[in-house]
Amino acid sequence: MKNRRKLLYISLFLVLLTIYMPLTKKPGAFYYELGYPFHYITYLSTSEIPQNKLLIFWPTNWLNLSIEVIPLFINMLIIYWVLRMFIKLFRRIIDGTNFNASSK
Repeated sequence: MKNRRKLLYISLFLVLLTIYMPLTKKPGAFYYELGYPFHYITYLSTSEIPQNKLLIFWPTNWLNLSIEVIPLFINMLIIYWVLRMFIKLFRRIIDGTNFNASSK
């Protein structure tokens, strides 16, 4: 149970790191979407988005920020699932399980 909780925290951390990826979508003149693969943060401003995206969370920019919980949760589940699959695959390789063994 502790391992799953740790994996959940790691997936949340990785999702929050996707804000800083250079995949900012600009669907409108003063409208920016952040997050990957689903955009879960919307930044509305008449000026350009700050180069340091950490400044988006500065108190003066809170009124320009919108966080959508459902895409954030979906992103977290996707990363959680991918991490679990990598861990299972890694454990099979380490344990020496033969993937091509036929059942005789």
